[in-house]
Amino acid sequence: MKKYFLFVSLIAVGASFAQTGYNMIDNGNFDAIAGKGPKKLGGIEGATSWRAATGAKADLFIGGSKIPEIDAANNMYGGEQAQDGANFAGIMIYSHGNKLPRTYITQSLSSPMKKGESYCVKFYVSLGDNSKYASNNIAAHFSKKDLTVSDKKSLIDKPHVRDVHNKVFSGTYSWERVCGTYVAEGGEKFITIGNFNMTEETKVEKIKKDPSNKNPQIGGAYYFIDNVSVQLLDEDERCDCGTDDYQVIGSSLIYSKSDFIKENMSLEDKLKASTVYYGFGRDQVDPTIAKDLDRIARWMTENKDVKVRVLAHSDNEETKIAETRSEYKGVGMRRANAVIKYLIDKGI
Repeated sequence: MKKYFLFVSLIAVGASFAQTGYNMIDNGNFDAIAGKGPKKLGGIEGATSWRAATGAKADLFIGGSKIPEIDAANNMYGGEQAQDGANFAGIMIYSHGNKLPRTYITQSLSSPMKKGESYCVKFYVSLGDNSKYASNNIAAHFSKKDLTVSDKKSLIDKPHVRDVHNKVFSGTYSWERVCGTYVAEGGEKFITIGNFNMTEETKVEKIKKDPSNKNPQIGGAYYFIDNVSVQLLDEDERCDCGTDDYQVIGSSLIYSKSDFIKENMSLEDKLKASTVYYGFGRDQVDPTIAKDLDRIARWMTENKDVKVRVLAHSDNEETKIAETRSEYKGVGMRRANAVIKYLIDKGI
């Protein structure tokens, strides 16, 4: 008798905000490029309005770049599909023995913050696949003065907005949201993102290397950053930081592979926990998705009696847009078909 397993293929990762206020961050998705853009790592200044806050330069990764070290889909830190747009930043949050300097990204807000006013702050993080560690203490800090220094040092200051549980972000195959409300002291002009705690105050977890990943691990916790937003809230408005967001989507069938797939799991459980993530409105198999489907194809090739069921999803925002924009109609089915075709092309 043939065995039947469940393969949850995808969940849409979208960019949507409940607040209607103006975003005080310029180029929050890092897609606007200054000049011809960076040619190597350390090129965060290639993203309009952004810069490094210390002498240790943060990175900018470009979707579809022909320069391998800054290609968003496949670089020395791993690879990811942008949470919004095509590009994203990268920063070092922690390193073992402080051998690798922390990095930070910063920019000037579009206007100074108003005393006593509440602001909704959001940004998304994804752990680099080749990180040896995962960390907590990923935060946004607001200041009246520019924190930028020339030294390659850690910036120790008050973390104003971070995850409500200050959890260790260990997901490498999806974007997780950092979200919170900040009540301004008044006059804050700058936002800086990074780790503002002492090393001994930072909780870390060691990441077990995926046997299929042939790249060397980096001795630290390196995170991709995307979709940064700061919005002034009206008096009766709240910052929507609930759990019913793009990380969860309310389905018990949604998993993060890095959290759920273990070597000692049965093949059935591995397949049940397998998920690939599509960006908002997208339906093509890009390199980030392909490496995960290659693993599925290998398991199926090694186990000829396996049948896999592909379940595809689109999120509520895509469904709503599909009412007026035809290109979003049937995006879930197109995603399923793209996965199936890819597996067939691999000999399944």
